[in-house]
Amino acid sequence: MNEWFETYEDMGDETAAKVIYLFDHLDYTTYTANDIQDKLDDITLFEGTAIEYAEQYLEETGMLNKIPQHLRYYFDTEAYARDMLLNGDIAEVEIMNARYIAMGG
Repeated sequence: MNEWFETYEDMGDETAAKVIYLFDHLDYTTYTANDIQDKLDDITLFEGTAIEYAEQYLEETGMLNKIPQHLRYYFDTEAYARDMLLNGDIAEVEIMNARYIAMGG
């Protein structure tokens, strides 16, 4: 137990969100603090909601550019974000009233 407190005593919100993600979503409950520490760099965080992440992802990748302009308004970003969550592509983590989208690991 002391190992955990020494390792994570002064961690910031983003590190805490990554640790929570590893425990809750990737079942890292049997790993040591050092094992968790080694995996933190494999986790990517986005501060915001799943819908905000999906909007940014679609914009950055240009996925909607393949759809004719007059049909883009019919694309359901909320459903896309929900599907990303349900498929395990992303996970929501909340800590200290801040929301994060986590992926990787």
